Amino acid sequence: ERRQSTVVVQALQLMNSELMRSHASYLAGRLMDRAPGDTEKQVEDLYLRVLTRYPRIDEKQRILASLDTLSEEWKAHLEQKNEAGPRGPTAQWSALSSVALTLLNSAEFLYID
Repeated sequence: ERRQSTVVVQALQLMNSELMRSHASYLAGRLMDRAPGDTEKQVEDLYLRVLTRYPRIDEKQRILASLDTLSEEWKAHLEQKNEAGPRGPTAQWSALSSVALTLLNSAEFLYID
């Protein structure tokens, strides 16, 4: 059991690290490959891979709602930047990457009980 907490600099490094973002994007891509179009399955697989458990019902509902919101925000961002690639799938991938990064920075992932 780790008795010390993460200091602010460590938390900021994990959240803003290009390496962590890259890992989160890779993970999101593999989840989308494994269950194309099935967001619920992607969320379940994300929890299994990161936290080694299924999400509780309330967690799953919050994550699914967050993914909808994040997808819309990413789509608007891509449209504003006038990106040439497919905006819908890219927005969904970016949203799932954001959620994956959040779980990779959660206390449940970082600490062993």
